[in-house]
Amino acid sequence: MSTYELPAGIKWPEGWRNVPLWAMFDRIKDVGHPGEEMLSVYREYGVIKKSSRDDNTNQTAENRDIYQLIDEGWLVVNRMKAWQGSVGISPLRGIVSGHYICFRPRHGEDPRFLDWLLRSGVYTLEYARMSRGVRPGQIEIDNDELHGLRIALPPYGEQRRIADFLDAETARIDRIIAIRQQQSALGAQRFSLLLDGVVIGDADALAEIEYSKGSTAWSIGKVTRLFDIVPGYAFASEGFVESEVGTRLLRGINVAPGRIDWEAETVAWDLESSPVERRFHLRRDDLVVGMDRPWISGGTRVALIRKTDLPSLLLQRVACIRSRSTSTTRYLRWVLGSSHFQVALEAETTGVSVPHISAEQIGAFMYRLPSPDNQMLLADLLQSHDDLRNAQAELVNRQLAVLAERRQALITAAVTGQVDITTARGVAV
Repeated sequence: MSTYELPAGIKWPEGWRNVPLWAMFDRIKDVGHPGEEMLSVYREYGVIKKSSRDDNTNQTAENRDIYQLIDEGWLVVNRMKAWQGSVGISPLRGIVSGHYICFRPRHGEDPRFLDWLLRSGVYTLEYARMSRGVRPGQIEIDNDELHGLRIALPPYGEQRRIADFLDAETARIDRIIAIRQQQSALGAQRFSLLLDGVVIGDADALAEIEYSKGSTAWSIGKVTRLFDIVPGYAFASEGFVESEVGTRLLRGINVAPGRIDWEAETVAWDLESSPVERRFHLRRDDLVVGMDRPWISGGTRVALIRKTDLPSLLLQRVACIRSRSTSTTRYLRWVLGSSHFQVALEAETTGVSVPHISAEQIGAFMYRLPSPDNQMLLADLLQSHDDLRNAQAELVNRQLAVLAERRQALITAAVTGQVDITTARGVAV
């Protein structure tokens, strides 16, 4: 068993006790209680009801008998994600994953203080130091390492005051974060409604983007009449090479709403040894559509190819749309990004776990068609409004990052006694 000292780099206040974790908790694994409430541990929230989160990606096993029973005050550790902060003192009774490490308390300390302390940045760094593995998805912490952890505890009354302070101050910061997130969501929703109005020629929407030519002269266009649709090529995966030594392959994972995301996992192809037809070589202003799971929370996975995206090759499960008339993909990009495209095709998608649309379905889509000059004007006006929205969203994201840093710094300062909580009420954020 390891014998860790208190985390380094912190000047712990005089009079705080240096206590080993093993003296405060017993490791318990109590399974066979399938009727209890399902709980989970999150780095942002600690231990909460699993049903309270609609973004929970953790799968629930069919056999709930393997889940562990915990009660209020128990310490719960996600052994795979402790280094990310997925640790908490439970305020609830229920069952958690059989892969978690669970500890029953045998101490008289304030559980809220312990929850703030053990989820703070100071101890997250300790969990990372104790964990073993070759890459993030395989890093684990074990029971012996955790038992060697030591924590610093102030007197009980001080623990309660610190917990009260953090409950109030983090709730205030969280309210500000929620307001900022709501502002960003409303901005995105407002632009989506504006886009829907523009592409059907709604007079109010056209006036809002300062397009004054009206829509009475617009005709009806069909994608396949105006554009060529090229489904991606089935490159053999055994021929993939590193992107540094080959030509990048554009996969579905790289197509995000309105942009190409090369930060996602990228592979490449050696064209010198294995050339492919020119039609699979992407060109500037090609419009690409992710055909698997085409609609995600951020919108439709459709984007224009820019100069910075070249050279690149079109992989299967991605459709490329190229103009063979005076119509422009720059305007079609907005049409396919509207909810009208989604509504028209959604009922026809195939696949259950991964919805899929075909090149034929894309080609059959019909929409209001302005003249070529007006398509370019509308595309530019919509781009200008979207740029403004993105700038506002980026500002909100920077504010959220600062608030998150401020929140974590406040927690760390409070649980390590580096801030006088009697004079720190209403700390500016």
